[in-house]
Amino acid sequence: MKGFINDIIQKPTVFLVLGSLAIIIGIPFTLYALTLSGGASLGAIFSIALVIISFVFIAVDRILVEKINPKIVNILELIILILLYFFVDISN
Repeated sequence: MKGFINDIIQKPTVFLVLGSLAIIIGIPFTLYALTLSGGASLGAIFSIALVIISFVFIAVDRILVEKINPKIVNILELIILILLYFFVDISN
């Protein structure tokens, strides 16, 4: 377990930081949204989906960091985020 924590601290990546923030913010928001009534509680479903997707991205990210140089993984993640930003921006 100590090696895993050291790996996270010594080899951070973009998806690790953003995914961790999404999980830290998403879990309390999900709990809050579950207490709302009616259609307002549907936000919990989106929040749960965000948390689950974040866990998947972090798991894939950690596997790639073990196999590939973390600098290359960071560059690939930045390229993916930039392409995703432009795709969403163009579609709106």
